[in-house]
Amino acid sequence: MKPKIVRLPAFIVAGLKYRGDNKGDEIPLLWADLTPRVGEIGHRVEKACAYGVSANFDRDTGEFDYIAGFEVTQDADLPADMAAVHIPTQTYAVFDCILPNVKETFQRALDEWLPTAGYEWVEAPDFELYDERFDVTMGMFDMSIYLPIKDPDAS
Repeated sequence: MKPKIVRLPAFIVAGLKYRGDNKGDEIPLLWADLTPRVGEIGHRVEKACAYGVSANFDRDTGEFDYIAGFEVTQDADLPADMAAVHIPTQTYAVFDCILPNVKETFQRALDEWLPTAGYEWVEAPDFELYDERFDVTMGMFDMSIYLPIKDPDAS
């Protein structure tokens, strides 16, 4: 398990939001609700990428915010039932995986890779990136997980 280390500039993701622990697999349902409503998200960046952003994890309850959405240039004019999250400039460890293994890959990154890698996990939004490699109509489920980290060598 060897990730790529990248630094990304700040960006905004807008879409549908869920708060909970996902024990009932609510997140796939959120994506199903978003699919027919993509056109309602204004100011979308023109590229074929979707994001699943997790933030505000509560260690006591296991609940977190999750936004299924797309990158936008601004979060104005969103429908009332949609939300946006501002992702700060951040360094990430990027783990490639396939959708059926996303939970396992994330857990392995935290439990196996992080303790020995010389990096520290930063409490910032992490996200799943669904780019051109992901196409359910073609049976392709490739994606990436972006884990926010602090580089010990960075100032």
